[in-house]
Amino acid sequence: MKKKSFFLLSFLLVFSIMLFACNAITLSGGPDANDTIYGNGGSAVVKGEYIYFANAFIDYNSLGINDNKYDDKSPQKIYGIYRAKLNNVGGVDLNEDGNREGAELLTYNVGGFAYSNIYIFGDYLYYATPYTQPVSSGSETKGLVRIDRVKLNGTGHEELYKISSYGADASFDLVEIDGSVYIVALDTNDKLVTVKVQGGNKQETINLDAITSFKVYEQNNIIIGNSINDFNKYVYYTKRLTTSAGQEGDYVLCRRALSGGSESQLYRSADEILVNCVKDGRVYFTVGGVLKSFDKTNINSQNPKVYTDLPVVSGDSGVYLSDYLVIDGSVGGNLDRGIVGVFYDGANYSLNYYNGSELKPLNLDIEDSTKSITLLATQGNEFYYQIADDTSLYKCVLNFDISTVTNSYTITDASSSVIAQEFSSDVNGNDMLDFDQDRIYVYYQGTGDGKPYLNMYMINTNYAYLDEETGNYICRYIGVKQE
Repeated sequence: MKKKSFFLLSFLLVFSIMLFACNAITLSGGPDANDTIYGNGGSAVVKGEYIYFANAFIDYNSLGINDNKYDDKSPQKIYGIYRAKLNNVGGVDLNEDGNREGAELLTYNVGGFAYSNIYIFGDYLYYATPYTQPVSSGSETKGLVRIDRVKLNGTGHEELYKISSYGADASFDLVEIDGSVYIVALDTNDKLVTVKVQGGNKQETINLDAITSFKVYEQNNIIIGNSINDFNKYVYYTKRLTTSAGQEGDYVLCRRALSGGSESQLYRSADEILVNCVKDGRVYFTVGGVLKSFDKTNINSQNPKVYTDLPVVSGDSGVYLSDYLVIDGSVGGNLDRGIVGVFYDGANYSLNYYNGSELKPLNLDIEDSTKSITLLATQGNEFYYQIADDTSLYKCVLNFDISTVTNSYTITDASSSVIAQEFSSDVNGNDMLDFDQDRIYVYYQGTGDGKPYLNMYMINTNYAYLDEETGNYICRYIGVKQE
């Protein structure tokens, strides 16, 4: 999925759906039912010619008990979710004041906060929204999270699930499989819960204790008519076994069908196992910090693919990968295309490609190799990165060749370019970078009322916004401002 952490948790399932008729929103037009969806799981998502986005960012700790109501009179609706129609190059049209015209409110609830998370499945938009709850001591608990949904035309708003607590070790994700939406959550008590949503019905399909990590299929994009690989219809998770003497034992990687069923143990080790991602018909996981993967051809073996023996955490030798990204699979064949890693030898950083059989330096002409490199995101043949003490955002394009002997990919060359000179994904201490195939989204606190509003960069510089005074490509605000 996208490179960001969701500190959500303690899933409290609400088995009754609440429908709101007051202050109803009804929008005309909208995307076609068969339009492709891009960018699920972030602060903005695109379907067809329409972009749906969290307009502005708010600190959830500023919300009181009765704040963030689904109400047209709510002062928090500036932080709600809006929609706008994109122009013919996938960007936004601005007026003479540099503001977006024609953005429409989709839901009054807050959509922009530390756990922003919006998805489109079918004709519904699912989103997380914060609330504050009183406790028996007379105090209040802030930063609680509820999962809601609303139809893409603004009607049919529903409160689906409440999340009663949160923590840094918690996470959740949504995925659509065979017409059902699955909400999967791991709470701060290490409980993993999967809830199936189909129409107006909900069913808990998985409830497990003592789970240390999980991942589901990275479903950033949905193309109507494309089938889902059976490999991707599972939740993959890790846990630690307990010996007969009651002591902590080996770690195991397991999976269960999202729809429920029995557990399959895939890999076992005395070293800690953590699942990293599920994409392109593979599950990626680390064992003692070393990245490995299974696909359907070897998932029942104890012989996973290993990309490099270098750990992804600092060890005794001081030589390791300080960061890495799993490259997206190829279109059609979905063959594994390896990883890009930041190699650190104790003094210098370098970008290298690893596919399990070779290491290839990318040679991107980075001036100062003592500066750390942070990998931000990857999609298709590209990845994005920043260098310490440099505010530029870099894009690297990878060119691949396939070996008919090994039936695997390798990199033939790589090229890098700057797509933004003054780039930051930090807002109030939170990393809020999101993206789709054409755009990168960040919250930017500029002039005016001081609120961090969602801004957009176009990834392809042919469509980027050029500041004629500086010659720099810049981001542009895409929503509405506080009146």
